[in-house]
Amino acid sequence: MWNTKENGIYTIKLKSLVDGILFHKSIDMEQICHKSMKWKVNRNYGNCFEWNALLNIVPDITRINAKYRLYLKDIHSIRISEEMVQSSCIAVMERTEKEHGKAQDTYEILVTFMNEKAVFINITEMRAGNIEPVYKIRACNEECYIVEEKEVLYIESCHNQVLWHCTNGIISSNNSLGKLEEQVSDAFVRIQRGYLVNKNHVRHIRRCEAQMSNGDVLSIPCKKYVTVRERLLG
Repeated sequence: MWNTKENGIYTIKLKSLVDGILFHKSIDMEQICHKSMKWKVNRNYGNCFEWNALLNIVPDITRINAKYRLYLKDIHSIRISEEMVQSSCIAVMERTEKEHGKAQDTYEILVTFMNEKAVFINITEMRAGNIEPVYKIRACNEECYIVEEKEVLYIESCHNQVLWHCTNGIISSNNSLGKLEEQVSDAFVRIQRGYLVNKNHVRHIRRCEAQMSNGDVLSIPCKKYVTVRERLLG
C-alpha cells in the first residue's frame, strides 16, 4: 500500500506546478522540474528551457478585466514503478468578468514524476461538452496506468481478464467486460460478447466485421450487424 504521506508530497508538488503555470508565477523550476523536462499543451510541445513558451500558450489569467479563483478536483497520484509516479487533476479557473459575469476555464493536467522531479507535464484545455475521459487501469502485474480515451482502440475479454488494446501497446487487467461497459463513455460500443470498441478508432465497417485504426479486424455477429453498424456510425 502506498503510504498517505508520500501521496501527499506529490499532491503538494502538483498543486505548486498548477499554481505556477496558471497564474504565470515564477516558480523554482530546479526544485520541482527535471532539467530535461518536456511539456505538452493541447497540441503544442516544448521542453524545460521553453518554460516561457508554455506560459504564453496558457491564457494569462491575471488579466485586469477578470478576477480568478482556482480550485482543483479529482486529484490522483499513482505509483507506476519504484522511480515513477503519475499525478493528475482537473484545474478549474472560475472567473468573474466585468462585462460577461461568471465563467470557467477548465484544464486536465497530468504530471509524470521521475525520482520526485517532474519530467513531463501534459495540459489539455477542457471545453464544455467536449471533455475527454481518462481511465485509470490497474494491470495484472499491479502496475497502474492513466490512459486517455483517445488512446484506447478496443477492450477485449480474455478468460478472466480484459485486454486494453491501446495505441502504445496492450494492458492486461483483472476486470470484466460487463462492468467496464457500465463505466466507459458512449464512445465505446459492445459489438459482440468479447469486444468493446472505441468507435472513434473504427476505420472500416463491412458485413459482419469492423476494421480498427491499427488494422485489427473484429467480428460482428450477423444477427446484430445492422444494429451494431448504426451504433458505430452514430
